[in-house]
Amino acid sequence: MMGSGTAFEVFGDIARTKQRRSKRTPFDHAKRYYKNDGIKNVFPKVNSQVLTQIRKRIQEENQQSTRKTIAILSIVGSVLVSLMYYFLFVYQFSNEVSSLFQFGW
Repeated sequence: MMGSGTAFEVFGDIARTKQRRSKRTPFDHAKRYYKNDGIKNVFPKVNSQVLTQIRKRIQEENQQSTRKTIAILSIVGSVLVSLMYYFLFVYQFSNEVSSLFQFGW
């Protein structure tokens, strides 16, 4: 059961929520979120030439990051493959290490 103070808090929260929601307008895109905040989104007009330059620059940056990722992965992969080859085929384990993985005496 709720105490008397808890019920008043719930009613107060409902009243605050109604007050907050009355300030909102989802249909006025010139304003951010509330009617009374006074902030308007003003974007400069951009022509198609600037847009194509921006698009090309972003594509070049993406290509450079892809090349870096491929280079790093190939270097790390080649190091791992060479280490695996060394430990599997070149390095001779002693008898104690090989008997470690056998069950029984």
